Amino acid sequence: MKKMILAALAAATLAGCASTPSQFTNAKDEYDATNDFYMGFYEKRTYIFDDAKVWSEFVQFGEPTFRNTKIGEAAKGGTLVVGMTKDQAKAMEKGTKPYFAALEVYNGKLSLADEMYAEVFDGNNYMVFTDMKNLRNYLVNVQVSGYTDTAAGPNGRNVIYAGASAKPVALVEKFKKAHSKAEKVSAMH
Repeated sequence: MKKMILAALAAATLAGCASTPSQFTNAKDEYDATNDFYMGFYEKRTYIFDDAKVWSEFVQFGEPTFRNTKIGEAAKGGTLVVGMTKDQAKAMEKGTKPYFAALEVYNGKLSLADEMYAEVFDGNNYMVFTDMKNLRNYLVNVQVSGYTDTAAGPNGRNVIYAGASAKPVALVEKFKKAHSKAEKVSAMH
């Protein structure tokens, strides 16, 4: 009887020590921290990226060179397209399932690192995020508020800096530098 009571106490103590991380917290043993996330809507598809170069290719040309298409996995049963780096594409070619941080962020299983940068182009506006709370709010509720830089984006699109109450000068420069080349995606919407 004494052994059963001790075993029950030990189990209760261990259960109290175990903590389940929030679904939006990085699990260091399972995921590598990432800083970037990009999402765009184009031709009735949702595109997601975790690589700035692949995102840039998408907004310039309308398609990433390498992609993994997931029919029915976007909102409302739409098509989700994961833009891939060359290394991710090579891994898939070899039959290895590569890690897609963008997919983990999109599905709410991964939070970006503190020094994160994210962009979303919804067909009308570019939205820039520098904190996970604002990005998660957008991904879940499709709402964003912050400083709007009217017609300052590619092809005269608005740029909304989520959570900012005044023009974030350094962030504006970063956005402009990233979008210095002509872009097909925002011109086609």
